[in-house]
Amino acid sequence: MLAAEFLKDQAAAIARFDQQMVQVKRVVLDVSSDPAFTTVVLDVPVIAGTFGGVVANLGPKVKVKKGQVVTLLGSADVDLGGDTLLLLAKAELVSGTPVAKAPANSKR
Repeated sequence: MLAAEFLKDQAAAIARFDQQMVQVKRVVLDVSSDPAFTTVVLDVPVIAGTFGGVVANLGPKVKVKKGQVVTLLGSADVDLGGDTLLLLAKAELVSGTPVAKAPANSKR
């Protein structure tokens, strides 16, 4: 678990994750979108003063919703401002069903 590794030895966790490809499977806590990308906040344990969470930037057309379980893969950047954040830049949706509209001709 990411939070446990940061709590046990923050310096070692930073050395392990910073600038590495990291895959994380969690529930989506929050989503925001703009023309450039979709930002996803994952529901991970937050430890005040030690670990602040995981935030990922996905492509602009990737659609996910709050409460959805996703697996994301991205290049990690550890942000030490305030509580340590693990930022996944240029992340990809590895699994988790993207939210899709029903086909226009579907009948119910």
